[in-house]
Amino acid sequence: MHRAIVEIVFLTVVGLCFWLLVCLIVGTPEPWDASLYWKAAYPISVLLAGAIGFRMAH
Repeated sequence: MHRAIVEIVFLTVVGLCFWLLVCLIVGTPEPWDASLYWKAAYPISVLLAGAIGFRMAH
């Protein structure tokens, strides 16, 4: 149970950092406001989610 909580907190921090990084790079308050969202940020987030899902034990 303890490991699951650590994983959830870690993944939440990773997601928030990715969100903030995209916002800082493209200079918009929301990632989907950027023109590169569908061409770069969204595919990267899908790959990141797939890698995390593959890596998770359960």
